[in-house]
Amino acid sequence: MKNLNLKPTALLVPFSYPDYPQDVIDKYINESRDMFIKLGINTIITPKVLNFYETKSIAEFIRKADYDFLVPILISWVETPNFTATLREFFNNKDFLFWSHTSYMDKGVITITGPLPAAGVIRETLEEMNVKFKFIYGQPYDKKLERIIKVFAKAAMAKKLLSNARVGLFGYISMGMYTASFDHFKIKSKIGIEVDHMDQYVIINEMSKISDNELIEDIKNFKNRYKFISDIDDSLILKALKMYKSLNKLKEERKLDGLTIKCQYDLSRVYGFTPCVPLSMLADDFFTCSCEGDVYTVITQLMLYYLTGKEVSFGEVFNLFEDGFNTGHCGFAPFNMAAGKPEIVKHCWSYEGIGNASEYKHGDITLARLANKKDSFKLHVSTGKMISSPPFTEIGAAKYCCGRIVLNGDLDHFLQNMASQHYSIVYDNVTDELIELCKLLDIEIIIS
Repeated sequence: MKNLNLKPTALLVPFSYPDYPQDVIDKYINESRDMFIKLGINTIITPKVLNFYETKSIAEFIRKADYDFLVPILISWVETPNFTATLREFFNNKDFLFWSHTSYMDKGVITITGPLPAAGVIRETLEEMNVKFKFIYGQPYDKKLERIIKVFAKAAMAKKLLSNARVGLFGYISMGMYTASFDHFKIKSKIGIEVDHMDQYVIINEMSKISDNELIEDIKNFKNRYKFISDIDDSLILKALKMYKSLNKLKEERKLDGLTIKCQYDLSRVYGFTPCVPLSMLADDFFTCSCEGDVYTVITQLMLYYLTGKEVSFGEVFNLFEDGFNTGHCGFAPFNMAAGKPEIVKHCWSYEGIGNASEYKHGDITLARLANKKDSFKLHVSTGKMISSPPFTEIGAAKYCCGRIVLNGDLDHFLQNMASQHYSIVYDNVTDELIELCKLLDIEIIIS
């Protein structure tokens, strides 16, 4: 996986009426298309639908196209049977951004072609037919529409990407974390993600195939790339590089879009080496990953990644301040998120290996966590700023990768709705996009 050039794809379906001047109709069809293109959205457009003669051919056009969401556009008055005949087969399996034009000025006179009256009929028809849609209205280049369209486009694209994603799970949940346990069927049926379960021995077996001699140059590059803040010998670096290369190979072979590993205690004590640094290296390649076997964390990370195209991490909730809290983890974060030269520390206390001990860089962030909610899911979302953290440590442990989060919202509301200890982090504010994505996926959203 790499930094995505995230461009959603829209399929525009213009509807009109044969009795209006077609040069005027075509003008506004073209302006609608050009608006989407200028918003950075890949745009496919069908021929216009004027009467029932075109409905079958346009439906066939839609059937063969590859896109993220449908945009039926009412340019003028439209006969509802033509609308339903064209789109009915897509009502329950495509995301609809239903757009009605309004009116325009012609030589100082407000001029209408009747799109809003048509929208009144069709909007209610869609509702009574139990079709999910978002209704927008206005002329092309209406500024208030631009943000709405861009947010919906990103959410629809993210939903489609999630529906085809594969997440690798090596082992299961760590340390009895009930909130990381999951219903495989529910995730597949509600979101579409496939969880590909393997055991940690698969990683160790791949590591055994790599000779030390293959990694001489890699060790040199590793030592130049990172700052060691404790004594770390080459044997630990070798293990980290072998695990990184093994995970990289497995993600390619299994066609994974993300992965999570049960580290405690199978790898951290029994095998004697944590995956913290290998995972941090993978995350630098814009690959979505996490540890402790927490599938909900990696799914949330994928949501943030698909909405932004940026590296994603996760952190835990530690020490509290009036306006936020310390976050961090015992050894994982993308090294590219470090405030300075990435730091690596040797683990001590209850587990073995090496970990990322860098401080997070500063900036605006979104925090999010997917969790169970009866027959569906909920998503807890907050925004804030990552700033410098005062020193803190878990008793007996080595230095954590860490930062301090100043929340934009209320701390108590965040804590009262805390869905687990793990929260996914991205350097961006995608609250609006997450709200739209949750609507498309029928997920409850809680914003703190």
